[in-house]
Amino acid sequence: IIQFTSVLILDNVNAMLSDLQYLYVDMFLILPFAFLMGKTGATDDLPSERPTAALISKRVLVSVFGQCAIQVLFQVFIFVMLLNTEFYYPSLGRTDEINVLGQAITSVFLMSLAEYIGCCIAFSISKPFRKSIFSNRWFLFALIVCSTVTLYMILFPSHWIRKKFQLAYLPFWWRVVILIMGLANMVITFYFERVIVITLLQKIKERRARTRKKPPVKPHKWIKQYSPARKRKIVKEV
Repeated sequence: IIQFTSVLILDNVNAMLSDLQYLYVDMFLILPFAFLMGKTGATDDLPSERPTAALISKRVLVSVFGQCAIQVLFQVFIFVMLLNTEFYYPSLGRTDEINVLGQAITSVFLMSLAEYIGCCIAFSISKPFRKSIFSNRWFLFALIVCSTVTLYMILFPSHWIRKKFQLAYLPFWWRVVILIMGLANMVITFYFERVIVITLLQKIKERRARTRKKPPVKPHKWIKQYSPARKRKIVKEV
């Protein structure tokens, strides 16, 4: 959904991500994270809570649609902010050609890099079913490497990096804005997944379970008839 949103946004300005940008996202971000996330082992303790078994459940749907909304809003927000800056200039070229070099492409691409990392961290929440991500050393190593490379590409990209990835010129203060927005996205993404999806929905579920009162069960006639009190009464009468 992150890459799909980037494509839709850039299509409005007749632009698209470059081939190397697609390759970097697919091969050096999504593929390693998707492979290494599953290497986190199960927790040693047996929790009383059962994991969600259905794909179409309240927890799964709230998580998926909520995360989609967060990632879309951040990309749209950074794009709209860029259009209202003084330094922004539209990509020059023929209107019937697709541009792969422009400030909008660079801003959306850099913002999406932070979103990929934030989603991987948010969906790697350990308790109560899995161990901490610190126990998965290869996944932690991939997070550190990808975060370092992303930070380098946002703030201090070299001329070679800008040329290969076809990154347009952006003022340093705008790069800092992208970095701050990326960090805010990571915090909100993690907070939503941890607090809203897991903690809040679990509390609502427990509260509903406590408020449900079962109707009193009326004893059957034969239970009353052969209860100890009834037997004693029958013996006295005899």
